[in-house]
Amino acid sequence: VAAEIALAVMLVTGAGVLLATFQRLQHVDLGFRVGHVLTFEVHLPTVRYDAVRRASFQEDLAGRLQAIPGVTAAGGISRLPATGSYHPWNARIRTGPLAGTAIDKTRFMLQQRVVSGDVVGPLGIPILAGRTFDASDDASAPGRTVVSANFARVAFPGVPYDGVLGQRVYVPIREAELEIIGIAGDVALDVYGAPTMIVYHAHRQFARNRNWALTQVVATERSSEEMLSAVRAEVALVDPELVVHRPTSMSDVVGRSTSRERFALVLMGTFAVIALALAALGLYGVLAYAVSQRAAEIGIRLALGATAGQVRALVFRQSAVVVGVGVTAGLGGAWVLGRWLDALAFGIAPLDPRMLVASALVLAMPAL
Repeated sequence: VAAEIALAVMLVTGAGVLLATFQRLQHVDLGFRVGHVLTFEVHLPTVRYDAVRRASFQEDLAGRLQAIPGVTAAGGISRLPATGSYHPWNARIRTGPLAGTAIDKTRFMLQQRVVSGDVVGPLGIPILAGRTFDASDDASAPGRTVVSANFARVAFPGVPYDGVLGQRVYVPIREAELEIIGIAGDVALDVYGAPTMIVYHAHRQFARNRNWALTQVVATERSSEEMLSAVRAEVALVDPELVVHRPTSMSDVVGRSTSRERFALVLMGTFAVIALALAALGLYGVLAYAVSQRAAEIGIRLALGATAGQVRALVFRQSAVVVGVGVTAGLGGAWVLGRWLDALAFGIAPLDPRMLVASALVLAMPAL
């Protein structure tokens, strides 16, 4: 029974840590809207789509999607936010206090994103200063960019957002100097809320670089099933040979990033419930049997003048030894388990004293 208690304490503690981790992940401020957003991909065959047609298709598709009843905004992006690092290209500052220097990537993960349409709209990313891309930012226009607030603060320290507008940065991959026309709100690099800096590029101006696979993002007030049918119809009208690939809600995209924690929680939680049930039944059954075996002894003690309180204390001492040994061993095991949980825990220490005390109390209840 003491071994069952020890195992249950370990598993209940681990399950508690993972449950607290999962709850905290649900409340991380990612900097963008997750609900009522549909994402999907449309891959353009290079044989039939040159740079001009690619640029035209992406903007035309965004306009068609936004015209669907129930859609509030639509656009495309080369990598969805909170899904990890992608295209961490370098950038150099051309103007401002740090002119001539490269971005300090030791502070934030510098990211570059290619966008079409109004991608900040469906994701609810605010424009803090200036504007986002529009039809005037085409291939014939001077190079322009929208940067995140973190980028503006790091690249132009002490300069207000309005003063960052018009500043210039150089991106080697484009071999061009870009004028900053807008500052967007920050979005997280991953589901843990890691900060990042982002430089956004208009697909109209960057389509010649390569055949970009943009993920389309649609904010909708309708159900995903209804919206997906309408999306497929619009894509077919533009090009019936194209396929709507991997349609997924934004909440599912973010949820996939926490699948490791969810799997560990379900697995350890299941074992914790089983261990807790076995420990409770075993502890109750063994102690009840032990007390019944001492019925004659208890009768003699009462006959010799023992009080009911003394008899209860005798029984409690007997159970306390079993529970004490089991809980002590379990807490030692939880310390070992905590070293493994350190890679999964978020926002809580694997050996949080509150979790250890709660686990001990949970196992003490059946004994009482």
